[in-house]
Amino acid sequence: MIDEENFTEEQLLILANPELNSDKMNTVCYCMKRGVSNKMMSKMIENHFNGDQVTAVIRAYNLKLPEDIIDKYIANVEFTGRKMQSLVNAFSIRLSEKEISLITDISLDSDQIDVIADAFQRLKNEEEILFLANPAFNADQMRSVMRAFLFGYDIDLISNIINPQMDHRIIDLVVKCIHKFPLKYIKFIASQTDIPFYKKQHRIALRNAGYIDPEVLAETIANRGYQALAKAIFDM
Repeated sequence: MIDEENFTEEQLLILANPELNSDKMNTVCYCMKRGVSNKMMSKMIENHFNGDQVTAVIRAYNLKLPEDIIDKYIANVEFTGRKMQSLVNAFSIRLSEKEISLITDISLDSDQIDVIADAFQRLKNEEEILFLANPAFNADQMRSVMRAFLFGYDIDLISNIINPQMDHRIIDLVVKCIHKFPLKYIKFIASQTDIPFYKKQHRIALRNAGYIDPEVLAETIANRGYQALAKAIFDM
């Protein structure tokens, strides 16, 4: 039961929405008590925000983010709750207009947003951040690019040899090779077989080295790993 004395007339009108069941009504009451504005509350009801999305909005209000930022950049029904949380985290640090334009690119996913927000705090060169924040890079590639910059490599050098077609492990490998091979080789490396040292090799036992993550069991299984073990257990 709602204690009407604790709500304004406008809030009571929102709660009177016939689309609200008891669970949703309790959620609305909680949001109102956490400081979510009536305008935002109406928006979330109208667009049928799910629990994760509502949680992200509440957290934005708890962090006292400006209402216009929440409304314009965070409370988007097309975003997953995870992406909204990443945007909340990003806006919790002081962002310039340029940084806001980068972090709110509609094509970015939550992991990419997390990496870019981290780059805002760890990289000092704006050109480095602009290069890293390319939506064509996935989050793993962005992390590899950031490591290259943190190692002290020049933006002109990195931008000349690294591109979004490279797997993140290849980017890490290329960075290690920068001073070992001429740039005319490195800038065209897209896979391990493009590296002169590996080019003439025909790997058998190590054919997946550099292509799968050894710490992710699912990647090994997806690449026919453990088939010999399965055969030995079930077919012999």
